[in-house]
Amino acid sequence: MKSLFKLVFIATIVFATKLAQADALDSQIKALQIDAPRMKEITGIVATNPDQPTKQIHDEYWGLLLTKIQTDPKLLSMALSSTIPETMGYQKELWKCLELSAHSRSVVRTENLVKYKGHISQSLAKIYQEKEQKMLEAAASEKPYLMGNGQQMIISEDLATAMVEKLNQSEIRLLKLYKPDWK
Repeated sequence: MKSLFKLVFIATIVFATKLAQADALDSQIKALQIDAPRMKEITGIVATNPDQPTKQIHDEYWGLLLTKIQTDPKLLSMALSSTIPETMGYQKELWKCLELSAHSRSVVRTENLVKYKGHISQSLAKIYQEKEQKMLEAAASEKPYLMGNGQQMIISEDLATAMVEKLNQSEIRLLKLYKPDWK
């Protein structure tokens, strides 16, 4: 899930800065980077906690965002929300491939996984390519996958199915966070 936060956060910054006016872009990017750790933290909290976003977290996120990027909140919301289908789509499709790999006992990559990977940035694609391969091999072989935090995980069909559902719920919460008005 940490890689999901990084992907969503980086995509958020990229899309948000594209909306900024060209003459003020450098100063807005620098200003946003000051608060980037907290914004990344909020994104992670919302993505992983079923009780989020709260109005307080939502207001804090938008307060940080709008003080750093001067643009119409509705346009910014559209840009933020537009990052979700690709970033979450890739993650969900990877877990579907992990489920298929665990079931068939061989590495399975769907056309959709390849399609989604084609839409993420080159730097992130390189990071995920190695991780993806190791995860698929672990699922197919029933051997543990060594996560970045040093813990091992057995990737089973049940785990993969549960992860897709968690990602679906995360997507709903993030879309709510990315709306400028609390409703």
